[in-house]
Amino acid sequence: MQAEVAELQLPDTFIWTTTTVLLPGELTPESITIFRTRLDPEEARAVVLGALRSNGWKIEEPRALPGMVSTNPARLTPVQACRDDRPLTMATAAAPDGTRTLFYLYPREAAAMRCNAPARIVDGFEQLREQMPTLEPPADPATGMVPQARIHGGGSSPASTRTHVMFHHSGSLEQVTEHFVRQLGAQGWELDAQWRGESTAGSSWVKPVDASPRIHGSLQVTTPGDGRFAVSFRALELE
Repeated sequence: MQAEVAELQLPDTFIWTTTTVLLPGELTPESITIFRTRLDPEEARAVVLGALRSNGWKIEEPRALPGMVSTNPARLTPVQACRDDRPLTMATAAAPDGTRTLFYLYPREAAAMRCNAPARIVDGFEQLREQMPTLEPPADPATGMVPQARIHGGGSSPASTRTHVMFHHSGSLEQVTEHFVRQLGAQGWELDAQWRGESTAGSSWVKPVDASPRIHGSLQVTTPGDGRFAVSFRALELE
């Protein structure tokens, strides 16, 4: 566990689960640490915010955060915190056994984008975020229930934003892909082209908006054939 997260004075009711170390960048965290607790998401969020403030972290004003486009209705809006030009994003999400609290720790190189970001950059995030589709997995034919999707990664820049979710499903690549194609169409996106291979399917999209330029989107659905699915969507604004 990274020192910045380990030194937070969280109650014993927060139990460390995992820490995943990643290749860091301006748009990707260097680590993701997860705790579980029996508190509900709102209570867990309040406790963690208090711990962050007590440890010298400045909580940024709520805004569209890069790389945190949630497709999970059980996940609350992420919180951006900064200390000594070190960005940290925190999110809480409901789980069957309580709440998961996630800490995304970013390198200092990401501070210019995530800490006190210029208004023009934030405006760009918000404009694209408003047009990002809601991607909900299809009901699993084996259970009749919608599987819970989890955010695996994501990133944004002033001209593009993306989200990447993973879930388990007993359907075929074609069935799952067609579900998301219908879902995008129902949210005002216009299909441009489609393709499908053995393990991956994709499509390109356009979203007409009142203001120019138009927003372009790309959907990719991948499965190794063992019931695991990864779905990513990227929205891009071209001048």
